[in-house]
Amino acid sequence: MNPKTHPNIPTLSALAFMLVVTSSSGAESFTFGSNNDGLAGFTQSTPADADEIWTEQTDSVQYRNQSPGTRNSSFLRAFSVDRAAGRSYRIEGTLTLTDGYTDDNNRVGIYLFGDSQEVPNEAEAGAFSLIFNTDDSSSAGPPGNNADDRIYLANGIDNGVLASQIRTQTITPYAQDLFGTTITLSVDFTFTSDGNIDVEGRLTTADGEVTTVSTSVVAADYPGNFFGFVTRARARNILVNPPSPEDRSLPWVMDYVSFSFTGLGLSIAPNAGTPGNFDFEWDSKEGKVYDLVSSTDLVGSPDTWPVWDGQLELSATPPLNTLSDVPGGGGARRFFAVVEKDPPPIFAESFDAAGPGLPAGWVAVNATTVWDVGDPSLLPGLAGGDGTNCVGTNVVTGLYANEVATVTLTSPSIAIPAGGATLNFRQYIDSDAFNGDVGAIRLLDGSDIEIVDGDFPVTGIDGVQAGWSDEAFALPASANGQNVKIVFEFTTAADGTAYYGFYVDDVAISAN
Repeated sequence: MNPKTHPNIPTLSALAFMLVVTSSSGAESFTFGSNNDGLAGFTQSTPADADEIWTEQTDSVQYRNQSPGTRNSSFLRAFSVDRAAGRSYRIEGTLTLTDGYTDDNNRVGIYLFGDSQEVPNEAEAGAFSLIFNTDDSSSAGPPGNNADDRIYLANGIDNGVLASQIRTQTITPYAQDLFGTTITLSVDFTFTSDGNIDVEGRLTTADGEVTTVSTSVVAADYPGNFFGFVTRARARNILVNPPSPEDRSLPWVMDYVSFSFTGLGLSIAPNAGTPGNFDFEWDSKEGKVYDLVSSTDLVGSPDTWPVWDGQLELSATPPLNTLSDVPGGGGARRFFAVVEKDPPPIFAESFDAAGPGLPAGWVAVNATTVWDVGDPSLLPGLAGGDGTNCVGTNVVTGLYANEVATVTLTSPSIAIPAGGATLNFRQYIDSDAFNGDVGAIRLLDGSDIEIVDGDFPVTGIDGVQAGWSDEAFALPASANGQNVKIVFEFTTAADGTAYYGFYVDDVAISAN
């Protein structure tokens, strides 16, 4: 399961709530360039002169500034915003830092709550930005300084820093490592019951490095509804300016790749009947489950927080899930999250808790070659598919026997839902295919009669793999609503050739 999260932090009463969910309402996503939906309703700022150039590329909209004077540019669009308390949104922009140099406070960012289609200047009232400042200044400065390879939230583009955080630097001089790469800037914001907007901004690099900054602002000060990209930068038109090691004549070139504006569909309110308790409501998706989790701080990802009040794996009730009368934590400051994830498998076996015997309910029919559980490291370079152990032919002793035999491994009975299911597992095969040593997978019904339908039986599993492979097979429609068993089979011939055989790990059946 891979839980996904969109953090945002509304504050109600004495508690702080982080409502985290992947479901969304009113999501609008745009990709740019001549191969997709082009400008998608966005408006480019008007070039001051020939040194500023907008170009629609195949997979981006490119802004180029080769002027020695600092220029502001914008690429904005109007979006509808519901400002009711508890409403949460995420905006996310992906762009490539195509060219430029890390000096002169050259910067790029995403813009929020603008009141027009074009940013008039860096100090526009009633708007703020999440800015990535690429400057390579050597002095880190106090919090709030807008230089030194950091992200910050600021009024306008550059009219007072609200919050600031230095990026985790991987090389020096600073942001030079990001030019030529694609980055993502994102902001989650939530309207709170006390008239504020809680804001969290993030810079995510191509290699997964994340820098986060957060603040809270007064909602009435930011009434606009234009959002998008901004830059403030220049090219010096001088080749070298010691002590900078960079070519400061490089133009500032940004390729805007995509932009999304998503209403996270979250709300929370005090429970009408129980003081100190709260009601949660969020948009939900068919086939997903939800955990309510909580923490007294923001350390760690929300999907690592403890489950709150036993609210674990709540089934989706699309289009809306609700939780009522949830304890709020006794008035102390506490963070909550709703985490969306895929439902757990109907059946799962990792074999890590077993060995050398089989897990409960599994049955083997053996010959000299046996199905057993163990660490497959006898085969050089091969470790368990997930964890340490796997199940396989002579895992404990190594090579399978030189004999004419068919050995089988059968799972416990598994109830398949009426909507169908998929079998997933990892396999390794090392067999003498030339002489007929081969694996197969069969499916039995509740009466142990083989189901021959769809992909089943799976035959011809032979040869020598370089390592583990991930396998997936949709169970046939004739298995829907039945109890079934999975059979792993390995057939050998007495040919005198030594191989390791058929290994299996991480067997799972998940509902479709």
